[in-house]
Amino acid sequence: MLSKDAILGARHLPVEKVHVPEWADADGDDLVYVRGMTGADRDLWEMSLTVERAGEIVPDQANATAKALVRCIVDADGNRLFTDRDANDLGSQPAAALTRVWRVARRLSGLGPDAEAEKLRDFPGPDGNDSSTVSPNGSAALLPAS
Repeated sequence: MLSKDAILGARHLPVEKVHVPEWADADGDDLVYVRGMTGADRDLWEMSLTVERAGEIVPDQANATAKALVRCIVDADGNRLFTDRDANDLGSQPAAALTRVWRVARRLSGLGPDAEAEKLRDFPGPDGNDSSTVSPNGSAALLPAS
């Protein structure tokens, strides 16, 4: 069984190189490094997708892709290239480029429909269905009251 130190010491975020021809420089280099989000990154990104209006927290999906990608595009050493404040500028880039990078970032971060299907495949419910909740549905005997 893994120890606390082993779990907290594992800092291996997945990184992939992605070709983005729309962003090619003068030398024709079009590679960017894309890293999966940490749990904290994902939580902060999800929080950025809400706003307060009239005292109520409501969804705000504006620029959602770029808000995620500023957390996922990194240099060769794994350091973020963008700050959160760069999301609006990044969002002005071609949608095809952002989508190409987002698909990789989403997969590396365990987000989206593919990740959900994979979780259901890897962790089926106790009776073989895809529910992880235990409910008195006849699949388990109830203990008699004492």
